[in-house]
Amino acid sequence: MQAAGRSLSIFKQNWLLCLIAFITFILGAGLGALAANNLPSGQLTEIHNYLGAFLQQIEHLPFDSVRAIRSIMYENIIFIGIIYFLGLTFVGIPLILGLVLGRGFLLGFAVWSLTKAMSWPGLVLALASLLPHNLFYLPALIVGVAAAISFASLTYRRQKHYRVQLWRAFAGYTAVMLAVAAVTLGAALIEAYFSPWLTRLAGGLIQMAFPIN
Repeated sequence: MQAAGRSLSIFKQNWLLCLIAFITFILGAGLGALAANNLPSGQLTEIHNYLGAFLQQIEHLPFDSVRAIRSIMYENIIFIGIIYFLGLTFVGIPLILGLVLGRGFLLGFAVWSLTKAMSWPGLVLALASLLPHNLFYLPALIVGVAAAISFASLTYRRQKHYRVQLWRAFAGYTAVMLAVAAVTLGAALIEAYFSPWLTRLAGGLIQMAFPIN
């Protein structure tokens, strides 16, 4: 509860850093969409054919939720952990923003490549599979990035002003990142259990409304 309060406090006190992190993510998503928009027609045809086969078999495809949750949790914790450790030093700030840019690129590329290949059915499928868990993961990531940049900036000021107290700030930073990690674990549960169900539902509705042969 205190960690969640600290997260909200970080957002209020460092809204500019949150905005910078958000803009960086959006920029990455835009670059990803641009890259997907420039895919050769042959690759778009392959994506279309693959998705068509996927939709036809979606009701019968096996899905191991236990294995998925382990993999997703591991990847999310590693990613947040990297941001946490990069935030311990001022030189980590460009790398943190680079990671956010890359995450935005991947999401933008995925959404737009599906949309480009299949028009609105692809967009519906992308939203069903990617939106639910990202509604929780992305805000947590933005807060975590803002906290990391804020603490990294404090370490730089500490080099010039020895009166700057780091230990209390470090404890608050760690608490916030633990809260961020907890939210990402919750997002992983959604991604492993709810998103596949929603994707199957969306796929079934697409097949009914817009059969793909």
